[in-house]
Amino acid sequence: MRKAVFLLILALFAARERAAAEIVVTPLRQVIDAGHPDARYEIVNPSSRIVVARVRWTDLSAVPAGYEPAKPEVRAALSAAPYLIVSPAAIKLEPGARAEIRVRLKDRGVLPQGERRSHLLAHLPRSRPSL
Repeated sequence: MRKAVFLLILALFAARERAAAEIVVTPLRQVIDAGHPDARYEIVNPSSRIVVARVRWTDLSAVPAGYEPAKPEVRAALSAAPYLIVSPAAIKLEPGARAEIRVRLKDRGVLPQGERRSHLLAHLPRSRPSL
């Protein structure tokens, strides 16, 4: 059986007009392969605000100033996302609450050669003012 290594980096970004809620994620990086077909991440909300986020894949390329969205040709060659499932796809955390995000291989029998990378993005919608 061919062996492939998937490196996952859980990256949380906030798309808010105001300050983003604090979220703690552990671990930040994991490897998934045929011998270890799933990974679990713990998300903690230590803030005093409710956090609602949608979890999705994004592919990033390293550049001197940090990261930028990967170009289509890079994504096709290096993205792990087509081979992985993430659940749950959305989370809601009360202040002080914890949640687990699980990432697993879609099909354990079909893995490409080499290393692929994808990042999980937890998109936090804009906050609404209190009534």
